[in-house]
Amino acid sequence: MQYRSMSAIWIVATAVALAAGACSGGDPGSVAVAGAGAAAATTGTAPGCPEDLSDCSGKCVATQNDPANCGGCANACASGEVCSAGECALQCAGGTTNCSGSCIDANVDENNCGACDTVCDTEEVCAAGQCLFQCIGGSKKCGKSCVDMNADKENCGACGNVCAAGEVCASGACALECGGGSKKCDQSCVDLKLDANNCGACGVVCAGDEVCSSGQCALECVAGTLKCGKKCVDAEVDPMNCGDCGIACTQGEVCSAEMCALECVGGSQNCKGLCVDYTLDPKNCGGCGVACAQGEVCANGSCGLVCVGGSTKCGNICTSTKFDPANCGTCGKLCSGGANSIASCADSNCGLVCQGAYGDCNGLPGDGCEISLNTDANNCGKCTQKCAALPNAIAGCTGGQCGVAQCNANYGNCDNLSVNGCEASFLSDAKHCGLCNKACLTGESCLNGVCQVADPCVNYGGTVKTISNNIKVCNTPLAWGTWDPNKIVGGWKVCTLAQWAAYAPANSPQFYGLETLWINNNSCGANQHHEIYVSFPMNQVSCYDGNTCCWGDTTVIRFAVCNP
Repeated sequence: MQYRSMSAIWIVATAVALAAGACSGGDPGSVAVAGAGAAAATTGTAPGCPEDLSDCSGKCVATQNDPANCGGCANACASGEVCSAGECALQCAGGTTNCSGSCIDANVDENNCGACDTVCDTEEVCAAGQCLFQCIGGSKKCGKSCVDMNADKENCGACGNVCAAGEVCASGACALECGGGSKKCDQSCVDLKLDANNCGACGVVCAGDEVCSSGQCALECVAGTLKCGKKCVDAEVDPMNCGDCGIACTQGEVCSAEMCALECVGGSQNCKGLCVDYTLDPKNCGGCGVACAQGEVCANGSCGLVCVGGSTKCGNICTSTKFDPANCGTCGKLCSGGANSIASCADSNCGLVCQGAYGDCNGLPGDGCEISLNTDANNCGKCTQKCAALPNAIAGCTGGQCGVAQCNANYGNCDNLSVNGCEASFLSDAKHCGLCNKACLTGESCLNGVCQVADPCVNYGGTVKTISNNIKVCNTPLAWGTWDPNKIVGGWKVCTLAQWAAYAPANSPQFYGLETLWINNNSCGANQHHEIYVSFPMNQVSCYDGNTCCWGDTTVIRFAVCNP
């Protein structure tokens, strides 16, 4: 764009003007010219203005997009109009954006990068509508803008190389006519097949969300092209949209087979940042920039009027109607893609090529490739491959492989194998009691997800009463002998009064049919225990004889064990 491309020169001119002591207010984008007259407005460059700006009564003005001086000094556009390419119009043309009445290229304008008033930092440039530290996608840096030197008439082939009036920039050279199959529209060379502002013919603007596909305005792109904004692009070779929209190759790279690379693959050649087929491309027939004349085709790298080698002439392209999705079976017959797919042509019949891990499992081309083969349990890895039912589990598909999606309640897939489902029962498996890898101790079993000893009183006559999962009563013989707490197994211990009150509140031993019961009490001292008579509540502080309730361990009858 002219206004941006000469920014470095403009800055120098401004510095000269300020050094000369000239001060002037005015519109943004205008620069006061030292020594300029203030009489009638003039049009044309002056020694104090860069060559891309005009001297309008002492101000340097970009008449290409200034609505107050559109195309010439003092030529103001009417209310509601914009200044586009030096002419007042109702809307911006050529893909430019309306910013306060000025039509700017938001792809390269450092002061309106991607959107109006988005200003790039000092060290950044504007490339593909993004503020970056270097140009991308084959564009070149001119001043603080990234430009396409193949088509920019202000920087044609090199920075600052401005094409003369009436000329266009075609393949990096100023010429009277466009080359490579492009057409001249408002001093620019455009592709009428893809340009939404010149679709099929100059000035034909596609409406709303439409794109230009094969020279026709439509809601979707056809013939294998990809919709990126309002453009249909060939993601196979487009360095600005390589593989997908917005993925731009870095400077020096090309886009080949949807991948940014240092060199082209598959027999294509690097032609100014694009990978092209010199044997068939009428824009580059036999070599880069060698364009066939209108009406000619490119066959085996030579321009001619007829196609050879069994190919068919469709427009100015030689193609195989057996395999070309844009000319499938006959010229002009376009194959349409669908969701997660691109159009294909095989043996002159349209079809779909699924993209990524998707499949056309219902055989209906209208909905494209509708199934995710990565996640669909009925089509896992490929269509109709259904995941089999698994024990104690819900089968699922992850990454195209069948496996356990979810375990049933109280089961776990503890061996991480899908073939046997969720094999571990958290309620009864002593190796996985309550959760995976929680193993019970020797002598313990898993009961309702809790590790427990089957009988902690095994060495004291067995359990006479199970109060709950937390309290058991050992049936100690009358002739006990020496007390040994280590004979209580499985982590169980003699209950305290607090534990009994917590696990069996408001109930005395008599409630459970027990007689004298021993409850541990630290206040009794070594080799003694606290004995409670059944006719008193368990929190009674006195005993049946009114004494301290402490007895020698040899006189104990029964005792309660707890497992918190």
